[in-house]
Amino acid sequence: MIPHQSRDSYGAVESEMICIGDMIIRRNSNITKRKLIRSMNKTVLISFVLLMCLIFGVTTGCWAKKLSTYTVTGKVTVDGEPIEKGAIMFAPVDGQTAMGGGAIINGNYTAEVPPGKKKVLVSGGKVTGKEPLYKIADSPMRDKLVSVTPMQYNHQTTTNLEAEISGKTENLDFDLSSKFKGTR
Repeated sequence: MIPHQSRDSYGAVESEMICIGDMIIRRNSNITKRKLIRSMNKTVLISFVLLMCLIFGVTTGCWAKKLSTYTVTGKVTVDGEPIEKGAIMFAPVDGQTAMGGGAIINGNYTAEVPPGKKKVLVSGGKVTGKEPLYKIADSPMRDKLVSVTPMQYNHQTTTNLEAEISGKTENLDFDLSSKFKGTR
């Protein structure tokens, strides 16, 4: 962050500006440091998610040797209510085999999963309206999601959901509890 002062032809300070990377903002403009940091944090988070997707794609995709996978289907609910939108991941308990997973749409999922004992990770949200995709005028809109799954189900070390995959599996349902008593 580099402060900069703009001066008029008489040498008086007109406005104080801040330079952050390629962005120059006026100190008293609508863009505050807090909004800028929040925006940068979102960018870092999105970059991290994209990096993880790339790593997942490389380890299970075209550069990795062909692994056998099985189709797994089922339903995911929280306190009996289907998760509108989300993701389900099957992480190996032994840490040696590849992960598998899929999207959750209206409580239903279909995933391609390698065989073995897996920890099940679930992340889901409920649509509460629309929000702009970007913080600019005429931005396209996207669904505004509020998380409905407790954080404990999102991490391999805290989830209590497990599954043994040994072939094509149908109706592998998970009913999560908002009080974290997840059962299969």
